This record gives sequence, structure tokens and C-alpha cells, in this order.
Amino acid sequence: MKSRCKRKIVIGISLSVAVIILVNVATILSNHFREMSPEELLLRSSIEEIKEHLLNDTPFGMNMEDVIKVIESHDEWKIWQISYEHGPDYGSGIGAKSIRAHIGEYRGSCAFGIGMTDVAVWWAFDENAELIDIFVRKDVDAI
Repeated sequence: MKSRCKRKIVIGISLSVAVIILVNVATILSNHFREMSPEELLLRSSIEEIKEHLLNDTPFGMNMEDVIKVIESHDEWKIWQISYEHGPDYGSGIGAKSIRAHIGEYRGSCAFGIGMTDVAVWWAFDENAELIDIFVRKDVDAI
């Protein structure tokens, strides 16, 4: 009797593990084969590729007000903070002024919401409000 109960428990656990694996494989495959928007492709790019893309839209030397207009022209991008002087919490600490914006987030390959990646950008400006650097940061919130 005990061996029959143990067998049912082992079968139940095995089926549960198999279902979890199949759901994750299905999620990975559906993410792999679905067509991603240009915004999502940008977010999933490397930090260097994101910076390069941003430099095409907001080149070095661009005025701070013009960078704000570019950021506001993207529906998904949200300005979190505009700083006219640097403190310890502003990006990489480069420059005299900065803009910090959230440009998006995406889920990892696994199911059940595991692996949310948040992408933020700091635009650093000199004392004349001209762009001198861009700092991209990806934060992964995983279980």
C-alpha cells in the first residue's frame, strides 16, 4: 500500500515538473518566433547598441531642451528626472546637468513573469546644456 502511494506521489511530482518545463519551453519558443516591435528590439539590444542608437537621435552637442523633445516624442519613454545640478543619485555623475528617463521594460524568456528587465537612460550635459554623454542602465528583477 505504501509503495502505491509513493508511486502516485512520484508520478504527480514528475507530471508537475514536466508541465512547468513545457510551459517555459513554449514561452521561450513563442518569444523567439514572434515578431518584435522596433522598440522591443532596441530594449533587448546590448547597452552599447542602445547607446549607439540613442546617439543617432540625440548626438553629442545637442541642446538639453531638444533632447527633452526627442524623449517626449516617444510614447513609451517617460522622463523621471531633470537635474540642473548633479548629486550622488544622478546617473554616472558626469556633467553639470542630466535627464533621466525610463525607456521601457521587457520580460525574460521564461514564463510566470520571471526576469523583468527595466531600461533607463541618463543624458549628461555640460554647464552650457550641451549633451556630453549617455549612460544606459539595465536592471533585472528576477525571482
